[in-house]
Amino acid sequence: MSQVTYLPLASCTVMPWKNGGGTTTEIFRRDDPTDSGRFLWRISVADIGAAGPFSAFDGYRRVISVIQGEGMVLTIDGEGSPPLHTGRAWPFSGASEVDCRLIDGPIRDLNLIYAEGQVVADVSWHRGERWYMQETTEADVLVVFVQSGSVELSLADAAWSLQPLDTLVVERSASDVPSMLKLITAAASTVCIMKLVFRSAPV
Repeated sequence: MSQVTYLPLASCTVMPWKNGGGTTTEIFRRDDPTDSGRFLWRISVADIGAAGPFSAFDGYRRVISVIQGEGMVLTIDGEGSPPLHTGRAWPFSGASEVDCRLIDGPIRDLNLIYAEGQVVADVSWHRGERWYMQETTEADVLVVFVQSGSVELSLADAAWSLQPLDTLVVERSASDVPSMLKLITAAASTVCIMKLVFRSAPV
């Protein structure tokens, strides 16, 4: 049976950056069952108030999206990104040397970090007014993050109401039959959907 976790941002853990340059609010973390010193994947929100370097995560891939503020430009291994504004996912290697420049003041971003070679991830953004969509739970993990607006979710006989900065994580076991997650918005809303597939099933 799928394991579903509802996570308001206010209930999540705040952690210092590895490089000491700021803090990150960890939304969800799944440890690597084969290595107690590593995590398999993690989602978090970071508040960035000034330009500076990002922490390195060797052995991982990262996908970052601005969710509040005027955006940023990343320099990744000496190459500049285009301006990254709200709702655009930008992937890069966790081992890269990354520096951040803010376009116009502080920002908040959404981060997915996952183990390279063990996890494949797809991150997409959806926005609109009074819309409806369905997502099958064929992926090993399905994550719904609400940036703005409100979303009504239902899966089988359960239902959740997500507000801005709320997250729902659906983890499917290997024996589960894929089911349908339904999303309905009552007003203009912006939602991020992440799908994670494991190259080999976690123990």
